[in-house]
Amino acid sequence: MDRQISTSINNLHAFISCSRNDQAIVESIGKQFQANRMKMGYASRTILIREEQIQAIDIAIRHCQVFVVLLTKNYIKDIFCHSDIRKAYENKKPVLVLSLEDIDFPETLSSIYKSASVDQKLSTIVPIIGWDKPIQYSIETLVQSVLIFTRHPD
Repeated sequence: MDRQISTSINNLHAFISCSRNDQAIVESIGKQFQANRMKMGYASRTILIREEQIQAIDIAIRHCQVFVVLLTKNYIKDIFCHSDIRKAYENKKPVLVLSLEDIDFPETLSSIYKSASVDQKLSTIVPIIGWDKPIQYSIETLVQSVLIFTRHPD
């Protein structure tokens, strides 16, 4: 299993799907998650993705409470990220899209968004607009949104 995923698989609040070029941002998100005593996972993607890593990502998506898309131009270009979206959809996970650049949803996400708005049994997709704010503010908004989706009544 991938190191970032395996350390957080139990009680995983969120799995973050990101491009390998945006992993520094995910590390900043991870610090905010830790400050809030939350667990997140992500895949440290490389140019070549091993079968073990694909399986670890599948497991993490199945076990996470919320699936997060870190939407950037890098993400749009990363074909492996688009398969993460389909897996989250198949597992009926709430999807938070942290959009850090003024770009459209990738087609995979757009088609799921349209389906979700028609059939409310499907995944919920919540966009978080972050390109017009400081990155730390956007990360805090993301963390608060994950807390809302993962809060369980006692």
